Amino acid sequence: MTEAELKRKLAAIEAMVLGAMTEGERAAAQHVLENFKQKTPDETCQDLGFTVHDVWARKLFMAMLRKAGLEPFRMRGQRRTTIMVHGRKSLVELIWKEFLEANRTLTEYLSEVTDRVIRESLGEVQEDEARERPALTRGSSKS
Repeated sequence: MTEAELKRKLAAIEAMVLGAMTEGERAAAQHVLENFKQKTPDETCQDLGFTVHDVWARKLFMAMLRKAGLEPFRMRGQRRTTIMVHGRKSLVELIWKEFLEANRTLTEYLSEVTDRVIRESLGEVQEDEARERPALTRGSSKS
């Protein structure tokens, strides 16, 4: 998958989640999203936390939050894998759902690129994982 194909797929995922296929639907979806972001009496804003271990996934999730007008943060002392956001739970959950699909696509793309670079630079690699050996028992020496 090329970078352009990845961008098209991510845009399609966003359009699908928002239910927008035509220009008119996109404008309507944008209007709904803007209304969705506004505070209503039945749903107040709250702090929501997420743990995202992969650096690329964190960048993607934070970019998606910012695009929706939300500002990701973390509290002093929290790990870098923690992403906090203050917003309406329903909006943040919608963004999280969109993120999960986009992250799967990004992970597939990065895996393909990594495999191709390794193959072109080092030749075919026989196995993806290191072989497992039995654990040493107490009193045995390393050999």
